[in-house]
Amino acid sequence: MKRIQVAVLLFMMALITSFIVGCAGFQSDVRTFDTLPDNIPKGYVEFYSDESEDVVELSKNIGGGTWSVYQYEDGIRKEIEGMVWDWRTKRRIAVRPGRHTFMVGFGSADPKVTVEVNKDMLLPVRVIIDLGGKRYRYQETTYYFDMELRVEDAIPFGKQ
Repeated sequence: MKRIQVAVLLFMMALITSFIVGCAGFQSDVRTFDTLPDNIPKGYVEFYSDESEDVVELSKNIGGGTWSVYQYEDGIRKEIEGMVWDWRTKRRIAVRPGRHTFMVGFGSADPKVTVEVNKDMLLPVRVIIDLGGKRYRYQETTYYFDMELRVEDAIPFGKQ
């Protein structure tokens, strides 16, 4: 009887630990980049990929790397400080309300998207990668894939 109680206790501890680790991992899948002062109006643009087989396969082929997001102003690509290199992490970027252009770069692939950002709104942009498309270079290797940026409907920030 004592062994059963110990086994049940160990099982419950493992279950609770898994739950805590799972929750912590879930909270870390969004990275917010906000360099704007707190007292000004702002909206957010959030770039993300799904877990399609093509995204996972391409990420494995290049050693776990992924696409990166840049602000694109006056024909100049501006890197966003602290950008993550993991396709599973959403990149949420705070900007002033108005029209903004972003570029998603992966090797020589660099599609751009221009969006209208409203105050206190979150605008999701899905990064879609399909293998077997155009020819792109990443470091010293050639890959064939298509990359599309799909703007979705804005939602009030904090409601996602």
